[in-house]
Amino acid sequence: MKMMQTKGEILSANLKRARNQLRLTQSEAAKQLNVSRQAISNWETGRNLPDVLLLQQVADVYQTSVDALMNASAVTTISAKFSKVLIVIAETILVTSRMTQLSTIAGLRMMDGLIVIVAMLLFIFKIRRTRLVSATILIGVLNLIAARKSQIDLNFGMRFACFAAGILLLLQAIISLTRRITENHHFQH
Repeated sequence: MKMMQTKGEILSANLKRARNQLRLTQSEAAKQLNVSRQAISNWETGRNLPDVLLLQQVADVYQTSVDALMNASAVTTISAKFSKVLIVIAETILVTSRMTQLSTIAGLRMMDGLIVIVAMLLFIFKIRRTRLVSATILIGVLNLIAARKSQIDLNFGMRFACFAAGILLLLQAIISLTRRITENHHFQH
């Protein structure tokens, strides 16, 4: 017969599961949270637990909500992983279009600029593990503007690539905003 888990046991198991889902080592997580690796280990084994003020920071780093960490259901990082995949797909579309399409020098430079900007967004996501909704929206709109306004410099294939990348980036921003609103809703009730 399985014993009922305490809130502390549930939190410990979910902390470990969330960290592993992001493929973070205890040392990497500790560095991002400004705590020791031993603190992470103690949280995951249930010897100690993070304080209330630190728990929100842990949830942010682990790309989940405090509610998900505290409840017995599995930690959900699917939306975070999916939104990161959308950025990778947007970057792939832009790079593939740039490499396979003929265009003017100005058009190629514009594509290079968009590729670098999206790559920087990906890099920030990877390093900081944070959701930059406003930057993502701005870059998505920039791609849509490039698709619409650059009819002289970009051929149809490149304009379509800019349009598709812009839509994917805006979709990523919507997913992040929805997740943030859902998390805030949980705290208000």
